[in-house]
Amino acid sequence: MNHLMLDIETYGSKPDAVVVSVGMQFFDPLSQIIDPDNSLQIFPPVEEQIAKGRARDPDTMMWWSEQSLEAQISLLQGRLKANTAGYTLREARGTIASAVGEADAIWANGPDFDCVILRDFMGPDFKWPFWKHRCVRTFKNVFKKILPVTDNKMPHNALEDCRQQIAQVQAIHRRLREAGIPLE
Repeated sequence: MNHLMLDIETYGSKPDAVVVSVGMQFFDPLSQIIDPDNSLQIFPPVEEQIAKGRARDPDTMMWWSEQSLEAQISLLQGRLKANTAGYTLREARGTIASAVGEADAIWANGPDFDCVILRDFMGPDFKWPFWKHRCVRTFKNVFKKILPVTDNKMPHNALEDCRQQIAQVQAIHRRLREAGIPLE
């Protein structure tokens, strides 16, 4: 199985929001393995997005200022690293398109947020495979009685959020198999 977990951090909540960070991690929901070498964290250039009409929402900017110092530093370090590496918007889109194209399923904590914004970010020419969407939030809610309690060590870090969400999906699958109810 070639499943892709994705998580984004943005400067807004509408489809045209500036995408600050994209975390993507390939995984197998049935195993307990997360291969860190099969992951991506992309920091698309903010200024280039703004120049092309993507938006920053003042409320979201205020929300970011209220997040933990660790989360703010992580995001800033990623943006600085991306700026010095010269990663263009076109390269970011190409990398995302390649990963999405390889995936059999695309998981997000809320596809109606992450996937909608990322689809808009990719532009009208990219054929986003909406039929591959899987929702972590719904999966957790359906199986909430068997889900172990877990805490994200670094919230609002797109790649760490992906790994946390994968751990939850895999834990549910494991418990279902133990109960004799395999989903796949």
